Amino acid sequence: MTVITTYQCTAACKDCCFECTPAITAKLSEQEIIAAIQAAITEYPDIQLVVFSGGECFMLKDALFNAIAFATNLGRRTRCVTNAYWAKSISNAEKTAFRLTQAGITEINISTGLDHQRWVPENAVVNAVTALHRAGIY
Repeated sequence: MTVITTYQCTAACKDCCFECTPAITAKLSEQEIIAAIQAAITEYPDIQLVVFSGGECFMLKDALFNAIAFATNLGRRTRCVTNAYWAKSISNAEKTAFRLTQAGITEINISTGLDHQRWVPENAVVNAVTALHRAGIY
């Protein structure tokens, strides 16, 4: 199951598959995300993985971590797709990795490349990968 949490993003890549930008402010609430996960798992109990994507799902802050924990507590694996904007410093990256570990995240996919690097420095991606690896998050 994939939850497109928002079309808002910290980047405005010209080739974004979802056409996300910072200007789009609509997002799902924590309650909407949790209700969608519960409904999907009730209807399709064989769902094994819940993916949080967007836009930039980390812009949801606490709501994202709570939704990850909810899906984890239902026995599902969880994944986030992110551009790693939240890892501009190693300290921030480590704090986020710790919160992800506490929520029970299974894995992270980091979207990067030339378009992303216009908006998110390469160093943020390196910090994210370093912190996630140290935390045992693949």
